[in-house]
Amino acid sequence: MKKEKSMLKLFTTGAASVVLMMSLGSSNFAEASAPGQGMQEQSTTDKANNNEQGIQVTQDKPKVAPVPVKNEPNRIITNFNGDTKSEMAFNWYTTDEFKDAKVWVSETGDFSDAKSFDASTKKVISKYIERDKNGNFIFADVEKDDEGKAIKNKNGKEKINGYYTDKHASGPEWTRGDLQGKTEMTNVKEFNYKAKATGLKPNTKYYYKVGSDSGAKSPVGQFQTSGGKGDPFKFVQYTDTQNAFWNEHVRNEAQFGADTLNQAIQTAGNPNFALHTGDYVETAEVEDEWLDLYEQSRPSFMSLPVATAAGNHDEYALSEEDGKLLDSFNKHVNVPKENNAVNGGSYYSFDYNGAHMVVANTNDNKKSKDNPDEKAIGKEQMEWIKSDIKKAKANGANWIVLKSTQTDVFKIISCIIG
Repeated sequence: MKKEKSMLKLFTTGAASVVLMMSLGSSNFAEASAPGQGMQEQSTTDKANNNEQGIQVTQDKPKVAPVPVKNEPNRIITNFNGDTKSEMAFNWYTTDEFKDAKVWVSETGDFSDAKSFDASTKKVISKYIERDKNGNFIFADVEKDDEGKAIKNKNGKEKINGYYTDKHASGPEWTRGDLQGKTEMTNVKEFNYKAKATGLKPNTKYYYKVGSDSGAKSPVGQFQTSGGKGDPFKFVQYTDTQNAFWNEHVRNEAQFGADTLNQAIQTAGNPNFALHTGDYVETAEVEDEWLDLYEQSRPSFMSLPVATAAGNHDEYALSEEDGKLLDSFNKHVNVPKENNAVNGGSYYSFDYNGAHMVVANTNDNKKSKDNPDEKAIGKEQMEWIKSDIKKAKANGANWIVLKSTQTDVFKIISCIIG
């Protein structure tokens, strides 16, 4: 759901202190545009509102600027993937491929004692919204009939009244997504890197850099491994950052998300990790949104690990008529995939100082043999959750924490934990 307000509460019970960022507000589903699709059906009133804002429609389409090359490591995030006492996972991107990519990990911070771990590399095609030379998004004003359907010419092409950008966009009609026209996307070849540091010491602060010797290295980040059972720890939880690309220059929601996390970290006081419970972005297919959120959040993302669950927006294509992007979320994080299941995200668990954390994937809701009723969680995942929690109880877990982007799955806890 879209965020309107946030509440910050601190709960301290026993060994664990938890800062919860609870998002409240009404739903605001974005019907974003895609090649051949309008974002919203723009009425005559909408066009008048655009004119009132100072948005000028021109006959000629602005020249589309190339997507900038980004060869310094970017979209960097640190995740739990394995034994939190001795392992840490990393994920990042560059435009060009660097085959010697790796992560360096150091206890001292001067990296005189650094250990390096090779990264795996995968070519991906990222999709960016077209922009002009000033970085503003380009929109086409498509002629619509009285029913809001695009009018086409004798050649079957949509009738375009003209073009405009978001340079002078403002106001609630725009930020709600009511005034945008059709956008086009540019396909860009990029490279995604995943690395895992192993053999680390428990309850130890580490510094790290990602990158390559043949290219650039990132700024220094840090994380701390988990300790012994019962050792105190803190984590912060927030959700639904869900930044929409059309608001990047109007009301930057990625900046709000970054500030929320920073404020939570400051309020908690040196938390061990952050928990994001889904809807990182508004539209998973739009790489501009991932890039904006990760770069705005970089100081926080590089100061602690992020445990993460997928939200429904993290698998959305730009057009509702296109299928869900089942692997988009896992391209942007480095988390486990239990049962090798990737379905708009993945489910997994980890232990931290005697607490057992279960991350559910409620994007497992497509109709299938495993899930004929299209429930938030399919049979295979449900059986895994039950087995995983029972095993954790048998191993003496002090806490069982279930994380999900949808709260309706929490009722399973009562029948599992008792």
